[in-house]
Amino acid sequence: MGEALRGSLLSAYQAWHLTTLVMALGGAVTGLGAALVATAEALGAQPRRA
Repeated sequence: MGEALRGSLLSAYQAWHLTTLVMALGGAVTGLGAALVATAEALGAQPRRA
């Protein structure tokens, strides 16, 4: 029983760290996108139409 509990706790700990990593990367990508949009608007770029 101790091995199963240890394995479950280790899996939960790894999932928690993975979730933190994904959230941080998502925030960084969102921030980068917002910065690019703000830069484009400041430079007066017009959206392309196909």
